[in-house]
Amino acid sequence: MAALPHRNIVAVYDIVTNDDIAYIVMEYLDGGTLSERMRSGVSLGQALSVIVQTASALEYAHTRGIIHRDLKPANIMFRDGVVPVLTDFGIARQRDSAAAALTQAGMMVGTPQYMSPEQINGQLVDGRADQYSLGVLLYELLTGAPPFTGDTTLAVLMSHLTKEAPPLPAEFADFQDVVSRMLAKDREQRYANLNEFVAELKSRLTRSDTLLTRLQLNPDQSTSDQLRDLGFDAMTPSSLPRMTGSGSLAGARIALQGTGATPAPVAQPSLWTRPAWKWTGAAFAILALVLSLWLMLGRKHELTHDEQELVQFRIEKAELRLQTGKLIGDDSAYQFLQEAKQKDPNNMRANELVAQIAANLAASAQAALGENKLDQALELSNESLLVRPDVADVQALKTKIADTQKAARNKQQIDALVQAAETARTSGKLFGEGSAYASLLRARALVPTDADVQRRIRTLIDDELGKTQKQIDSGEFAAAGEALAALEPYLGSEPAYAQMKTRLGLAQKQQQTAAEIIALLDRANAQLRAGHLVSPVGENAAQSLGELRKIAGADARSAALAKSLGQALLAEARKQDAANQPALAIENVEFALQADPQTAGAQDFKTQIEQRLGQRAAGIARALSTAQAALNEQRFVPPTKNDAYSALQELLKLDPENATGKGLLAELPKRIATAAQAGAAKDAAGASDLIEAALKLYPVDTNLVSVQAQLSAQLARESAEKAAQARRDRIAVVVGAAAPDVDKLKGAAQELDALFAVNDASAETRTLRTRLIEAIGNRIRASDAISEFDAAAALLNDERKNLAADAAYGALVGSLPDLRAKAVATEQARLEAERGELVLNAFPWARIEAVVDANGKAVALPPDTVTPLTLTLPAGSYRITFKHPNATQATQVIAKVDAKKRNAYNAAFPTISARGYFTRAGF
Repeated sequence: MAALPHRNIVAVYDIVTNDDIAYIVMEYLDGGTLSERMRSGVSLGQALSVIVQTASALEYAHTRGIIHRDLKPANIMFRDGVVPVLTDFGIARQRDSAAAALTQAGMMVGTPQYMSPEQINGQLVDGRADQYSLGVLLYELLTGAPPFTGDTTLAVLMSHLTKEAPPLPAEFADFQDVVSRMLAKDREQRYANLNEFVAELKSRLTRSDTLLTRLQLNPDQSTSDQLRDLGFDAMTPSSLPRMTGSGSLAGARIALQGTGATPAPVAQPSLWTRPAWKWTGAAFAILALVLSLWLMLGRKHELTHDEQELVQFRIEKAELRLQTGKLIGDDSAYQFLQEAKQKDPNNMRANELVAQIAANLAASAQAALGENKLDQALELSNESLLVRPDVADVQALKTKIADTQKAARNKQQIDALVQAAETARTSGKLFGEGSAYASLLRARALVPTDADVQRRIRTLIDDELGKTQKQIDSGEFAAAGEALAALEPYLGSEPAYAQMKTRLGLAQKQQQTAAEIIALLDRANAQLRAGHLVSPVGENAAQSLGELRKIAGADARSAALAKSLGQALLAEARKQDAANQPALAIENVEFALQADPQTAGAQDFKTQIEQRLGQRAAGIARALSTAQAALNEQRFVPPTKNDAYSALQELLKLDPENATGKGLLAELPKRIATAAQAGAAKDAAGASDLIEAALKLYPVDTNLVSVQAQLSAQLARESAEKAAQARRDRIAVVVGAAAPDVDKLKGAAQELDALFAVNDASAETRTLRTRLIEAIGNRIRASDAISEFDAAAALLNDERKNLAADAAYGALVGSLPDLRAKAVATEQARLEAERGELVLNAFPWARIEAVVDANGKAVALPPDTVTPLTLTLPAGSYRITFKHPNATQATQVIAKVDAKKRNAYNAAFPTISARGYFTRAGF
């Protein structure tokens, strides 16, 4: 029995030999026997509850190789007056023990009325012999008499061997097949085990409305709850079923034959009534009352001498275990200290030793870390924290160990990825799935600061982009653009790629600017040769010079053109002066100085003419030339410095009737509109600013207003395209990453939704949609857990509106069932490989109050946590809290779960000392 910790089996605490006396310290049961209760009658519900719970106890013993062989009502007692407890394993034998001496050839063992045929014949027995005896007991509980009787023991035994049991009364016909099978003469025809019997009994109840009606324990309860109260499934050691009603089988009692009429039902017949106490029982009740009052008055409980000795004994045992390094687990220092603390929760020495256990475990963890035994170090730190959770230094040590483990795992993975990258590079697979770059990206994702990985990525990128740089240097811009476009899906998020793309853009712009410079120079030189120096409007050398200065003001060719234009204008001015046209001469000399202030002789010639013309005429000429120069260089209106509008206003102040000035001022809005439209292709924002400035001077000019509307629309388009490109860039970064998580993919999908919401159906956007579907598919295939798989699959479903138009979407969705089945199988295999069984026992029994893992997280427990309890948990260490209702203190066990193994841990709740047993026994 010491090896059978079960709530329905009597607990054995100790077996002691003292001189010539041997005694067993067992659980004290004060609820009487089943045979005593049967004399006064038991209800149907009580009968079934006893049978089911006894079957549970027997099956537990059978699975551990123990056969009771003497099951009868006298060997079933009650704990706390309500819980049936199987006792008297005195003639029990271990099934596989060759040394068992009780069952010998020709020797039968047991009580005749309950013996199986194989016991009577002296054959070797197994659990089906106990099943037969339980069938006899069930028959007797239902009918009030055993199935086989006789005037002599021999007659009873022969009945077992030769007769069939009388049929059950009609009201119990639903049980007939069950009882008949249990009482089969040939044990091969009985149930294979008692679990099968209990399942069949439960099935009979659930399939029979008549039985359920008769067993209506509580109208507010569900059928499953009522069955649980009978002892099915949970079989909790709570009060047995409460039968209601009168005249029904639920309320009726079944009496043994020969005891008279069946007693009338009472109001609550289902409650087991405790047997009458003798005077000693009354004394104990009075003592309990006195003790309760004493505790209520606040008196501190003092340990008896026996209890003090027990506590000291446990502490000494713990100290010995500490010295030998047996810190936790069965027969350990921690276990002995828990037993001591059951009696004396605040024992200072026990608490000191618990702290010492935690400290020793932490020290061992530190030593293991120093030897690079990381798994062992982590396990030891976990165990230390399970013993004492609140030690900050150990928490820090655990974090350090975990970080070291992670770094080691990362290094191992990085080494493998680097090797894979090198293999792919050697074979020429630089980019794409399974490429060198993809492997290096995964390595970088593990440790972004790894210098070797960074160097390898940089080398790979530099080598590839170096080819593009050569194309740029040789002016092969189209080829360079194609190469960058091909690399964008992979390198789009790399800074080096962005820099190369910028270089290509600058090179293309420089090429375009160079072409524009040559075109302007050719045009200006042709205008010089044709004598078109400052006129006609839009087709003169001065205007071409102004445009050239805007794009290449520092270019030497601009300076050379300015010098040539200045000299040509000075020569024209001299001709006009010689022709007695000083006003025209002064205008051209002003143009010459504006084109090239260093034009030789221009300043002196200007001074001579001004002296002949006078200040007013000179001012008019200067203002006109300034306006013309500003117009040529498109400095139209304020706030631009030296603008044409201001110069023309100055001119008309000096000469209000100046026809040239009036004409230029009148056509200024048109010039501005034309210039803005021409410049919008390159700089829409600058063109818009020009129009805004012009509208301040010409607010109702229809041409300017129209151009403003056009530019606003263009700016809106450019802004939208810029935003769209930014979205596309962000999507490209996500889908180009090695293993983006679901949240990042969801963000990319939302960016794609925004693009389609504004009718962006560009080729680039459609390509990104395909790549996003591929990235989601890769995430689905790479998921380590079903939760990750389902999250990625849910994203695919949520985004079907915009993704379904792509052929890749349908293909991926169609493959999901097979992919998920594989993922489920993979996860189950992984979990199975990581899990182990934890069997929790307690003497006599207990409830598991809590199971906490090494991270302090509580494990979800089943509804019924009564021991024995088997849990399947991931490998690791756990703190188990056991609680017995009669114990003042819970006890804890540090348990370890090993993958693919079954580990058992025990707790004990001795409720009475050995001396107490002897005293109650009358010694």
